[in-house]
Amino acid sequence: MAQQDTWTKKDLTGIEELSRSEIELLFRQADQFLPALAPGKGLDLMKGRTVVNLFLEPSTRTRTAFEISAKKLGAEVVSINTTASSLVKGETLRDTAENIRAMGVDAIVMRHSSAGSARYLGSVLDISVVNAGDGAHEHPTQALLDAFTLRRRFGKVEGVDIMPGLDEVCGHAAAHVAEADKCDLHENLPSRKREGPEEGLFPLG
Repeated sequence: MAQQDTWTKKDLTGIEELSRSEIELLFRQADQFLPALAPGKGLDLMKGRTVVNLFLEPSTRTRTAFEISAKKLGAEVVSINTTASSLVKGETLRDTAENIRAMGVDAIVMRHSSAGSARYLGSVLDISVVNAGDGAHEHPTQALLDAFTLRRRFGKVEGVDIMPGLDEVCGHAAAHVAEADKCDLHENLPSRKREGPEEGLFPLG
């Protein structure tokens, strides 16, 4: 299989839509970006670009990680949460996103409680949309990060035994590993997934 050297997708909203060559391209680019994470370091690859973090669910780690990463790559970042958006006044998600797009932003990173919300937004907007978690459905960037971490730790993802854990709120950790298990990422980078904790062992709130 020929190595892919250029990212051609507008959005990143799910794992199933990615080919193995696209995942490996993301991993190679991530390897190149790692030095920029050091204190005082950064890149200007996104200089002049504006990214809006539209977080309509509570989040600390994911929102902060996206904000720091975009800034490390040189982008301007604006973060909006539920209480600061017009959604609380009854505006639709599409209207909110269209208004943001009209201000000249280049990408929206969205976290939302509804499954498929990021994919929907990507289908109606002409700017890039990144899924930062759509409820208990999918968290593709976390799945990719999990697989990338396995690759750096073990030198591969294929054949690595992994044990899903549980997120107290909505089982995200287990879902991440299930997605990273498609690392194969749908037969893309095959790993072996062991059974997770017995159902009911931990309270889900």
